[in-house]
Amino acid sequence: MKNGLLQELASKFFTEMQASRVLQDHVREHERRSQRAQRFLMPEIISELQEDKLRELFFDSDAFSFWSNKEWEFNSRLQKLGLDALRQVILELITRAERGLTPDDLNKVWDMRGLGTLLSTELIAYRYPDRYWTFNTSVTLEALNILGEDIRAGGGRCPYSSIENPQVYNQS
Repeated sequence: MKNGLLQELASKFFTEMQASRVLQDHVREHERRSQRAQRFLMPEIISELQEDKLRELFFDSDAFSFWSNKEWEFNSRLQKLGLDALRQVILELITRAERGLTPDDLNKVWDMRGLGTLLSTELIAYRYPDRYWTFNTSVTLEALNILGEDIRAGGGRCPYSSIENPQVYNQS
């Protein structure tokens, strides 16, 4: 890792953060989302989440902000899997994240379908902000590459779909 470059970028980001109302608003929005997700993403709460609360959780994510028709996307997942299965995959994700995720854990969660890479990593980053981060293939891999970390050179494949190699997430 190019530590000097990382320090330089962090310093620039900090300076920009102090001057940018847009970035400050983004941080406040992220904190609000994290607080909400932490309330919803407790094992004892997840199994009781009703459809409207799941919809609220999904819609209030960066992962769902990319969908032009959020309602259709959520309903499609709900119809394909059912409410109980969506709750179960979230519970499985949070339970495994609590213990500490392994590549096998991510594979098992992603095999259950319903969340995908971006939404699942965003949810655990909100629930456990000191332990996990959101993985976005179009941003994260490029940023790591700029910093001198070529994840793909380590034998992992770039996870272009939600069921590809979770080793990339754990190696980063």
